[in-house]
Amino acid sequence: MKYVKVTRSDISGSYTMPIKNIGCVVNAEFDNIEDYDNGTSVTLTIVEMTEEEYAALNEFMGW
Repeated sequence: MKYVKVTRSDISGSYTMPIKNIGCVVNAEFDNIEDYDNGTSVTLTIVEMTEEEYAALNEFMGW
């Protein structure tokens, strides 16, 4: 299955969500964009993994 991994330059860590939720991910990340520092980047990386691999991930890795 495909997932989207979200990484922000201003916070160490990342989280991964099912790709079908990409709209929710984008809305959540940019909901408070006015508060981001200049130069902050949000990277969305498409990854493939099994459901078991996804289930084994921490909810937020590093946050």
